[in-house]
Amino acid sequence: MVHGREYNECLQMLKRIAWRLQYRAKCQRKKEITIAPDNVLYSSFKNQTDLLSKLYVEELVGLIPSDNARRVIKKIYIEDKTEKVVALELNMTQQAVNKWKKRGLSMIYQKMISHKY
Repeated sequence: MVHGREYNECLQMLKRIAWRLQYRAKCQRKKEITIAPDNVLYSSFKNQTDLLSKLYVEELVGLIPSDNARRVIKKIYIEDKTEKVVALELNMTQQAVNKWKKRGLSMIYQKMISHKY
């Protein structure tokens, strides 16, 4: 696994974006308001920055070639689930989930370095 300052910055940025998305989704769920039909498309995004952040995270996750790693990353960082819960859902051990998480983050890092994201 690749270590270093760039990897840590990439990981920190991914976590920060995912946290923002999770926080906004939780706030919206708590409000439980009905959405007018005109606003359905943009209901979960307060501004264009939110939309761009979500698209960027989805693009980064899409760079992961492995289905297992992609599912684990989505469930942990986007759906805000623990490794234990993900392990139960995907019928694998918690150690395997941790391994796929590390591999997925490493794959994102490698793609970002090679594509100059």
